[in-house]
Amino acid sequence: MWDTSLGRIAVAVCYDLRFAVFCRRLALAGAQALVVPAEWPHPRTPHWELLLRARAVENAWWVLGVNRVGPGRGGVFEGASQAVDPWGEVAVHLGGDEGVAVVEVDPRRNGEARSRIPVFEDRVPGWDDPAPVSGSGEAPA
Repeated sequence: MWDTSLGRIAVAVCYDLRFAVFCRRLALAGAQALVVPAEWPHPRTPHWELLLRARAVENAWWVLGVNRVGPGRGGVFEGASQAVDPWGEVAVHLGGDEGVAVVEVDPRRNGEARSRIPVFEDRVPGWDDPAPVSGSGEAPA
């Protein structure tokens, strides 16, 4: 995490976006926005877009997703870079082309969302800690 003029910024790299608890812990550590540089290939673009919005809503913070564009090892990368506000609204979406966008990231929107839906106050501390597991230790198929 980095402290900036916008506040504390966290980074989740690519596949990390799939892990809600990881992102929640970044938010609990004081991050006010999440930046996600990624290489999500074309077949998974709908997941990319859904998870960016989900992580924004779950933590009532800004999520800035930056995805590769064009062909490469691993497939075709469709882009769909976007900025999502704490309410899950897409503030800017670059589509499938390379580009640069400017978006006003107002950290006060986090407080606004969190006061209306108190996701952190309603959280049960420790609930998302790893639970003891019995069995083989193998991941589910």
